Amino acid sequence: PEKPLDRSASTINQVRRQYRKYLKLCKSYGAQISKSDTSASIEDQSDKIFTFFSENSEIRDIYINARYNNHATKADVRKLKQMYQTLKQKL
Repeated sequence: PEKPLDRSASTINQVRRQYRKYLKLCKSYGAQISKSDTSASIEDQSDKIFTFFSENSEIRDIYINARYNNHATKADVRKLKQMYQTLKQKL
């Protein structure tokens, strides 16, 4: 029997999905991101592109916590969505 969907896994996936949207936005503004790039090098690039946006490191921190520590909250997802919308509005 299949085990039921783990809600924490769902939240982690939502964080990762939001991070992918952020990566797409970075690419659309000129970031050269390859699959082998680390989140640190992506943050460096995004800092150069979005100089007016100070939350790039916070986005990375939430992503790392979800990706490597398997920890994400619904508040993290809401925060990522809000930061993404704020960034898009400033562009």
